[in-house]
Amino acid sequence: MQFRFPRHPLRCAPFAIVLAALCVGALPATAAASCALQVIPEHPDAAWATAVEDAHALLQAQSGDCAKAVIEIDAGLATLTFTTSDGRRAVRVLHDPNELSPTLDALRVTLPPPQVVTPTTSERRVDDQRAVQPHATQPAPSAATPVHVVHVLVHGLLGARFAGPGPALGPSVLLGASLGLARWEIGLLARWTPVYAVLADDARSARLADVSAGLAVGRQTPLGARVALMTGMMLSAASQHEGWHTPDAATGKTVHAEQDRGQALVGAYAAAVFPSDGHTRLRANLLADVDATHVGENDPPANGLPRLPWWALTLALGVESEVL
Repeated sequence: MQFRFPRHPLRCAPFAIVLAALCVGALPATAAASCALQVIPEHPDAAWATAVEDAHALLQAQSGDCAKAVIEIDAGLATLTFTTSDGRRAVRVLHDPNELSPTLDALRVTLPPPQVVTPTTSERRVDDQRAVQPHATQPAPSAATPVHVVHVLVHGLLGARFAGPGPALGPSVLLGASLGLARWEIGLLARWTPVYAVLADDARSARLADVSAGLAVGRQTPLGARVALMTGMMLSAASQHEGWHTPDAATGKTVHAEQDRGQALVGAYAAAVFPSDGHTRLRANLLADVDATHVGENDPPANGLPRLPWWALTLALGVESEVL
């Protein structure tokens, strides 16, 4: 039995088209276009490099609704900017390399779709009027605006302040309010030490107290997945108050005397917060400051009382909360 081809080649065209369609359908479905992954800097440290490789493999396997992902790494932290195919954008701050792949995996499937707003009757009329005006200029769609991670933080702490020379020791209350960014905090810090116990032998019946308020600027360094260290500088104005009882040379009676002096405090601080990603967290502060206007004054004042302190260390523990 012999198979004969049709004499007219055009009669074979329908068969060729069907055969080609079957071949194309038999080919394996290609994956969706892979998500473009950009890393800044191009050569991060070993831990982040490994995390980036895992993320790249994840996106190559199944990119989901992802057009581009940009990872900016700086001082142990990373900022991930994730953009979908229709222009939606999300920004996440990562404190640990192990957070990169789970965050990408979640964003590519859970980023909410753009909100669909049903136009009102008046809006539809306006759209109809624009449609009949061929020369009307339509505003260009604006690009998605990046999300800036800024928080308002407040904290209250209770601790002890050791001041010298003297030396003197007293309880201290610290109150602060600051703007917290991805890696920085800038804010106000107030401290009050209502009374000191003067530890010198010649303290007599002196009473010492002080209060300060000023500006603090610090930078965050992650110590782990949930612990962060803040280190920074402070500049404060302070006031010291000293009171004492002394005999009056003329009458022989004991009289009360007091004096105040201003201070310009320059210092540094370190604060540990846990958990660093929580809205409310524990905070431990260690502050060191010196009085720039009275540095090195070690001689007793003319009234014979113990020397007034011009340097101090403060250790305090309390709670920090994110209010906005």
